[in-house]
Amino acid sequence: MRPSSDLVVRLTPALLITLTAASAQAQCSPGWVPGVSAPFSTTVRTTGVLPNGDVLAGGSSGTIGTTPIHRLARYNPSSATWSNVGPTAASNGAVWAAQPLATGDIIAAGTFSQLGGVTVNRVGRYNAAADTWSDLGYGTNGGTVLAILPMPNGDFYIGGNFQRVAGVLRQHVSRWNAANGTWASLNTGMNSSFDEVQALALAPDGTIIVGGAFLTTTGVLGSPRIARYHPTTNSWSGLGSGVDNAVMDIEVLANGDIIAAGYFATAGGMPVNRIARYSPSTNLWSPVGAGVNASASPYIKDLCRLPDGTLAVGGNFTLAGGQAAAHIARLDPATDTWSNIGTGLASDIEHMAVTASGDLVIVGSFGSRIVQWSFGGAAPTINEPPADLTVCTGSGASFSVTATGASSYQWRFNGSAIDTTLNPSGASATLVIPFAAPEHQGQYDCVITGACGSATSSAATLSVHSADFNNDGDIGTDADIEAFFACLGGACCPTCGTSDFNADGDIGTDGDIESFFRVLGGGPC
Repeated sequence: MRPSSDLVVRLTPALLITLTAASAQAQCSPGWVPGVSAPFSTTVRTTGVLPNGDVLAGGSSGTIGTTPIHRLARYNPSSATWSNVGPTAASNGAVWAAQPLATGDIIAAGTFSQLGGVTVNRVGRYNAAADTWSDLGYGTNGGTVLAILPMPNGDFYIGGNFQRVAGVLRQHVSRWNAANGTWASLNTGMNSSFDEVQALALAPDGTIIVGGAFLTTTGVLGSPRIARYHPTTNSWSGLGSGVDNAVMDIEVLANGDIIAAGYFATAGGMPVNRIARYSPSTNLWSPVGAGVNASASPYIKDLCRLPDGTLAVGGNFTLAGGQAAAHIARLDPATDTWSNIGTGLASDIEHMAVTASGDLVIVGSFGSRIVQWSFGGAAPTINEPPADLTVCTGSGASFSVTATGASSYQWRFNGSAIDTTLNPSGASATLVIPFAAPEHQGQYDCVITGACGSATSSAATLSVHSADFNNDGDIGTDADIEAFFACLGGACCPTCGTSDFNADGDIGTDGDIESFFRVLGGGPC
């Protein structure tokens, strides 16, 4: 492949603007991030964060300028712009759940039968590379898909109030097999056609915790609203005596304890306020502090694990842990203590997600439909800057930086941002130039950005040795050879390269001479 300076120097204007605006600071305080709102005219049901940092918002209707939203939109924080996910073609229904995947693809679920002009019955996959939607084995026969749980091997589970998937009775829960592209039953799922699955979570032992509005699962009596599915035996078991009303979300802690939340007032027969803890070791339920409450119809809709292990709790409540809290609060499951997240929000919360920098994205029925909360903290710091590097033409070159508190990286060449669409490594901790050329010589630094500002590394110099040893613009001439040997003898011209031609630290050796003549002949060092 021919070395190309496009790998390094083409710029991304929007990114440059963002980096200029992000001034470094030693510390920032918690608070709402200004300027974030969603272009939906109705409740936003789901959110998520893509690998590139874009934020998803899913619902039913809205517009981006004059363009209708096709049920799922994405927000680019760098340019502060919204766009549709996939082609702007016919879509219907609503997106109730969206799960970003590590590849940048998205699994979406809800009430729709069409997304981006493609028939996708309640569940579909967005291919980021092709910018297209595809169905998944025909999807469900009616109903609504409300929950998605991705698995490490590429499979995923769905839950909702549907009965059939791809024409086969599944009773509200099913598993997609990514290897063969088929749906599987979970021992026929729930027992009643009126049941509903709202929440799915993966336990450390590989079992699946399922919550919702159901009384029994297949073959298991006394497992109301929450149960455990065992994939290895295709069987179900109860969690104590369950809870007395719907479970809307579940978080499994590192020790295997299960935090369930929803509409219920008792768990395992014990009074709790819409949230409770189940211990597998004792098979018992217990309250989580004072829980949440309100004067009318309190409930918890979503639990979101934060980077420090605490949980953001959102729904419809005015009290959390006995203290005033408007629809959102923070729970420390290690101590069962509650704290506020700002002054809260004006109305119900539907879903939450965490950005790479640790901020909390919240969606719901409140005015702006989406908001972002920053927990504050220290600005990122550079621990180890990139080091100077000398290579020969055609050889690979790389620069690395280590930092604390970084959520994104942007490498620069001679002060200008590298276009990461041409060289994706420009957005990582290690910049790679596959084939170094003389036009790549210059200064390289990296701008590190975190939730509380940015920091810029010191610059490292890349020197590229070529057959144009005297740098007169004519490559591989007698003058270059004469200049090289003169340099070996200690008389380097002002524009010449170094007699350590192979950059091994030993000056003027046979290895340097061999490297020079290899490059002179069009080869590598």
